[in-house]
Amino acid sequence: MERFDNWYGKLRATPSPAFTVAEPLLFLHVHKTGGTTLVNQIEAACGVRETQGVYSGKGRLRDRVKRYQTEASVTPGRRVYYGHMYYGVHKALGVPPTYATFLREPFSRAWSHHEHANRARNADGLAPLSVEGFVDAGDTYLDNLQTRLISGFRSVPFGELTPNHLGIAKANLEKFVFAGILERRAESLLLFSSLLQAEISMDWQLNVAPKRPGRSAPSSAEAEIIGRHNQFDAALYSFASGLLDEQIESLKADSGSPEPLT
Repeated sequence: MERFDNWYGKLRATPSPAFTVAEPLLFLHVHKTGGTTLVNQIEAACGVRETQGVYSGKGRLRDRVKRYQTEASVTPGRRVYYGHMYYGVHKALGVPPTYATFLREPFSRAWSHHEHANRARNADGLAPLSVEGFVDAGDTYLDNLQTRLISGFRSVPFGELTPNHLGIAKANLEKFVFAGILERRAESLLLFSSLLQAEISMDWQLNVAPKRPGRSAPSSAEAEIIGRHNQFDAALYSFASGLLDEQIESLKADSGSPEPLT
């Protein structure tokens, strides 16, 4: 039976808009960058029949995401594929490399992941781990994750990314049709809405991690560890911010407006 609601039951009330990109769009949902909110907005704007989630998660994610598919079992012909993907997945999906993504300030993203992971551990009846504990366990989600996914080298062992991987990530990001910045969401969403020819917002604020009592911020030792293991992501984030500036200037030139975009 065909579905007409998205993950959280929000109905699509409007017809699917026309894209300004010619090929299927691959939305690379980097973990803890507001992507759950965004993909629900994309589904609501474009229609669930035009989109499909591509996730490799298990357990609760498989149960929660109603349209979960692995790379090998996606439906061809969708207009948007989204998920915790990586650069290079277009080859497995058999579509051109038309990527879009949102990045987040690396320190905030890594800390948010740490809190999210401990929330999952608590649900499984396990004790929380410190940042050092996750590092000792080799959790690559705390080790330059954005560089890993955008370079395509997501499986490199913990701590073994090199400046060459960063260079590949930058080169790939330059080819993305859109790369937004979570901390610059107003400008980013304006550009993303222009690309999709549909109004995309983050008003729903889905899957936001609740703060654990007494853990609103990392300790100084944890902050040092996070910073040390996200230096490449910091450089990639700065590079992405520069690309966003260029996109904004291009949109202003196309619209003929001298006024700053808000």
